[in-house]
Amino acid sequence: MAKATLKNKGDRPSSLDKGIDYYMSLPYPIEVQLINDESGSYYFAKVPDLPGCHTDGPTAAEAVAELEIVKRDYLEVKLEIGADIPEPGALPSGTTNVRMPRTLHGQLIKDAEREKVSLNALIVYRLTQQTKEQSGVYK
Repeated sequence: MAKATLKNKGDRPSSLDKGIDYYMSLPYPIEVQLINDESGSYYFAKVPDLPGCHTDGPTAAEAVAELEIVKRDYLEVKLEIGADIPEPGALPSGTTNVRMPRTLHGQLIKDAEREKVSLNALIVYRLTQQTKEQSGVYK
């Protein structure tokens, strides 16, 4: 595939200037979800940054393995037709400021001391557990 010459230093190469190996090496996040419906139980896997790039399988591992094949096919078609290919979205910084009642703050401090962990580690652990339980999505 021929590489286009950039007109200005600030110009970024288009998806046509990048090949399949480039896109396959990018850290696209994936989501895997257990589905229980009238057809039975299976795992649905997708690449949220690549609309339409998804598959399923009887186990999470099989769905993820199949997703790599589907992702390659998806990217090859996009490259072949000259379509733009989105790169993985930037993740947030991981830092936030949370306001909470003083009593909750005090209880969290006590819980962290009892568990012998930092307050930050305790809050991250609890948010992670709650998020997994509510979403059923594993990232």
